[in-house]
Amino acid sequence: MQRAADLINLAGLDEGRALAALSTVDKGAADLLSETLFTFADLSRLDSRALQTLLRSLDADMLVPALRAAPAPLRSLLLAAMPQRAAEALTDEIDNRGPVKIDEAETAQKAIAAAARRLAADGSISLPGKGPAYV
Repeated sequence: MQRAADLINLAGLDEGRALAALSTVDKGAADLLSETLFTFADLSRLDSRALQTLLRSLDADMLVPALRAAPAPLRSLLLAAMPQRAAEALTDEIDNRGPVKIDEAETAQKAIAAAARRLAADGSISLPGKGPAYV
């Protein structure tokens, strides 16, 4: 799926049309490809306004395991997009919570990436390299 995602991105194909065509043949493969096209790590490519919109739409219970397993630069970027008090409270929660299962963290990260894709689909945010360009 990673190779297919890379081909779609490199060729500049319309992601929505490619996924729609694939889903008529294999819905499971289309879902997996969708997850591969935009991942949790890709959040670092979002602008600050898009990150703020995304973070407002998420539940803190989802953010704790996802950020606990996130690389430090991505964690810092996401916390910087939050109001200071909320970021401090979330940091305290991350620090004080016990160990988190890797599966739980990965599930939370996938859910956050899916939320970003949903917000992009309804036009609330723009994913990097996707949709119309603005200046």
